[in-house]
Amino acid sequence: MRELRIGCWNIHGIFHRIGGFQYNKLNSEYVRNIIEKCHIFCLMETHHIDSQAADIHINGFHSFSICTPKHKNKASGGLAVYVKQDIRRGICKIPRPGTESICLKLKKDFFGILNDIYLVYSYCAPGSSSVVQRANLDVYDELGTLLSEFVNQGDLIVTGDFNARTRGSPDYIIDEDNTHIP
Repeated sequence: MRELRIGCWNIHGIFHRIGGFQYNKLNSEYVRNIIEKCHIFCLMETHHIDSQAADIHINGFHSFSICTPKHKNKASGGLAVYVKQDIRRGICKIPRPGTESICLKLKKDFFGILNDIYLVYSYCAPGSSSVVQRANLDVYDELGTLLSEFVNQGDLIVTGDFNARTRGSPDYIIDEDNTHIP
């Protein structure tokens, strides 16, 4: 394989109500075309529940998903990762507790690379989120702990929605001279 295309998108709910009918965004040709251009793709904030797993399947892909438990009869959070069937045997999901991250191991022997690659898709809910407050969760601390588990086992790719708002602060390192950029 010459290149591996990965993607990530916060879809703000796979399902949407229009005029009393539930609409599945995965039925949109636009959404499907974006996903199908990638070998591995993650949808974040799917707002799906376990019983909807069949409704978020995409032909030609194997999917891994996790849901956040409903609160006050409303679904939130949730991740769904899609892996093209032709590379499925080169990828395994790393079992993890929690509902904020999905970790995949891309096997070096399958892909013909020097090191295994750990691909981490993470959704870091805003600190003001009721889910974060109820669970007394520090999402960035949890992500740091997760990454420290894999840092010496292979290469890391971390992507997702980190809800990193800067408001009036710069979104770059002040006085950075870019000496580390090739």
